[in-house]
Amino acid sequence: MSQPRSRSYLVFISALMIGCATPPKSEFATFAQVGTGYAVAVDKLLSAAGTAQVDSTSWTLVVERRVTGMDDKTYSDKNRSDLSRLEQISRLRQHAQLLGQYFGLLEALASSDAPERTKASIEGIVSELNNLRQGMPPLVSALPQIGSVAVDFKIRLALREELDKRKDVIREHLTIQEQMLQELNKQIKHALSLSKEAQEQILVIEPILSKTSLKDSEEWVSTRRRVVYTSLTIDELGKARQAATKLREVFEGLISGEATIGRLNALITDIESMLSVAEAIKP
Repeated sequence: MSQPRSRSYLVFISALMIGCATPPKSEFATFAQVGTGYAVAVDKLLSAAGTAQVDSTSWTLVVERRVTGMDDKTYSDKNRSDLSRLEQISRLRQHAQLLGQYFGLLEALASSDAPERTKASIEGIVSELNNLRQGMPPLVSALPQIGSVAVDFKIRLALREELDKRKDVIREHLTIQEQMLQELNKQIKHALSLSKEAQEQILVIEPILSKTSLKDSEEWVSTRRRVVYTSLTIDELGKARQAATKLREVFEGLISGEATIGRLNALITDIESMLSVAEAIKP
């Protein structure tokens, strides 16, 4: 993990924590900031998922070549499968990025004294989300009804109007994130497990059991550490689905007038974990 990138992530997370610890202009503005951070973390995790998938296929090909040999058809089939998976990941990244843009505009709407330009931008983002929706799977179950924005919330009229108009659409897209991240988590876990098994056998076990001396003991120790820690990375992947669920629940809580600062802090912890997992997966 490169130090500059790690520091930038920590600064980013710390800024969000401070924002939640001090009285914000409104909880909606704080939610929008955290939602934007969620979108950034999901995007990085999805990018890392693509890397994990390609590496998994590569290690599978290495093992197959050692055991049964390799032919052009086998390689081409696996390559096509990778490209199809990467296309799916790209679509989900685009979805997360659009949600991030929406949350950024929501924050502007919560604090801006000139909302008309922001409202026009929101229309464009929501239109893109709905266009992208056509290529995504249907919701597993229907969402329950949610009431109007709580009248006791002291929020700007433009923000209230936006939430009343769009709350069901945004809830649907947040639920799509939940479902697709749940499925993607299974795929990443499977890919990382296959890679770990192959790397452990070829790079760790075979060299240490060989009668010949290790070519580079320090490199072997470093490789074994990286391979062993893959198990911890796999265990942490569930945080992405948890973060998506919490984001939707916080949104619903804000609509109904519940206090949400505690939930936002818990969500920030999951976002930090997602960033760490993304860094661990990418070489």
